[in-house]
Amino acid sequence: MNIKLVESIVQMIQTLSAEEQQMLVQQLNTLLTTTDEKPDEKPVEQAASSTDSDAWDVFLSLGSEAQPGHLQDAAVNHDRYLYSQPS
Repeated sequence: MNIKLVESIVQMIQTLSAEEQQMLVQQLNTLLTTTDEKPDEKPVEQAASSTDSDAWDVFLSLGSEAQPGHLQDAAVNHDRYLYSQPS
């Protein structure tokens, strides 16, 4: 897996408007359902449940309300910030 590519895509998604994000979600869902099908099988239509939509909404909102600058060198000190015991 190309982690840098995935991270770049996530950053790009956060710059899209809500309408563009929803359009991207629909396109990705269509792409993923067509690539998962086997050639001999008939496509199974799945109605998008509200749970799926809610999950995408939560995923797409990640980072939109983040407050930058609270952790010094977050990438370098990642493990220390996550796993250290509070004083």
